[in-house]
Amino acid sequence: MNIKPLIIGTGHYSPPEVLNNSKLADDLGVTEDWIYSRTGIESRRISHEYQNTSEIALYASLNAIEESNINPEEIDMIIVCTLSPDKLCPSTACILQNDLKAFNAACFDLEAACAGFVFGLTTAYQYIYSGMYKTILVVGADILSRFTDYTDKSTSILFGDGAGAAIIRAGEEESFKAFNLGSDGSLKDMIYIPSSGVEKSDQKPYLTLKGREVFKWAVTNVPKIIIETIKKASMNLNDIDYFIIHQANQRITKAITEKLELSKEKVLSNIEDIGNTSAASIPILLSQAVKAGKIKKGHKILMVGFGSGISWGATIFEWKI
Repeated sequence: MNIKPLIIGTGHYSPPEVLNNSKLADDLGVTEDWIYSRTGIESRRISHEYQNTSEIALYASLNAIEESNINPEEIDMIIVCTLSPDKLCPSTACILQNDLKAFNAACFDLEAACAGFVFGLTTAYQYIYSGMYKTILVVGADILSRFTDYTDKSTSILFGDGAGAAIIRAGEEESFKAFNLGSDGSLKDMIYIPSSGVEKSDQKPYLTLKGREVFKWAVTNVPKIIIETIKKASMNLNDIDYFIIHQANQRITKAITEKLELSKEKVLSNIEDIGNTSAASIPILLSQAVKAGKIKKGHKILMVGFGSGISWGATIFEWKI
């Protein structure tokens, strides 16, 4: 059996409400330039109070299903990558399955924070490559505004909400070239949400990060992860048409770009308009680039995510549609 998993469609959704720097600057007692210089962000999208992760995941999934020209009944598995599930149980993937009417799908959530979507793609690849399933929906979706302390200058200026999705299907052409996953639990306190919701705690459930340490770790290690992944694929940097780096902070992306001496035109970015959307960051940017016609058949894409854990994931694939 020679099964070759590939992405056949993408989708994304950003909530309509915009939280721009002028509003944050007023509330935090800083200037708009102060925020932009530290993040490269001008605005971020915030979900309505009544929205939840399964709802924004639904919109992105429908977008991907339409682009893929399939029916929800054809989906064998749904993987929702998120750190902001609707509930502790059932899984957000099960709620999404019901909303999609994709009742032939097995469902589960996967939590690897900002690296989640690449972990999800890797998982989907294995299920399809083994011959167990044919069509899998992978969604990265997060509503980080629910876990953001808007009095905290270090975090409130970064995070936004959104969802991105991809349909992975068994095909006849080789697409994925390499995967590279890793974690370092000794750095678990670098990015965390202190309250789990299932244990007694006096700590507020706000996302906390050590900004300088995160910056140093990313600039030191992400270039190494990129090089390792390229070596796994028996390729070199010049073979990659576009790099999709987790939109954590534009300063981080810029530093990685400069360290690897990459062409700025090859490093895609959307953080200026939507902020850091965690597990949704990579699939939103991928979907936007596909729909804009930037990514074309034959282009080779390297995607790399990194975040809480510390966990990281990278993959290289060739766009086939």
